[in-house]
Amino acid sequence: MQKLPDDLTLMVDRHRGLDQGDIAKKYNVSPQAVSERFGRMGIRERGAGSPVTSLMPWDLSDHPEKRKLVNSSAYRCARDYLRKKRGERMSDRAAVRAESFERRLADGFVLSFTDDLGFHFSKRKPGEVLIFRWPEGMPVPGDAASKAALYYITEEDMLGGHGEVPGHPH
Repeated sequence: MQKLPDDLTLMVDRHRGLDQGDIAKKYNVSPQAVSERFGRMGIRERGAGSPVTSLMPWDLSDHPEKRKLVNSSAYRCARDYLRKKRGERMSDRAAVRAESFERRLADGFVLSFTDDLGFHFSKRKPGEVLIFRWPEGMPVPGDAASKAALYYITEEDMLGGHGEVPGHPH
């Protein structure tokens, strides 16, 4: 593993539009190393603006139980699964969480959120092709990278299932 460059070089990379994951790849270090350095520099890039959490349909920024929710096992597994789909480097522990989430998808579940239960896995409904139980009326990101991360197409879907994506006409 390489070492991060000086703070000024990191600021230039950030100014050029690289996020922490991109910077980590560029210097062959973990995203956590970049996050820690940015933290020492007084730069925080967590929350709803981060590339991974922006793919999630739930805005927890003002939720009274935010800390509890984002530290829940189901949420962390989903977040790490999305990081894996984006090709980000991750710790062994994060990779295990991503694999756990992927097994739940393969077993026919999606991640759901309700105020009373928080994050929990729900049985996938027929034709449901997203990894999350998407809130009704909320548009699904349409760019190719988001679709690659958010869609989970089963063999049944490929063999003639007619899944509908909420918010998207056929």
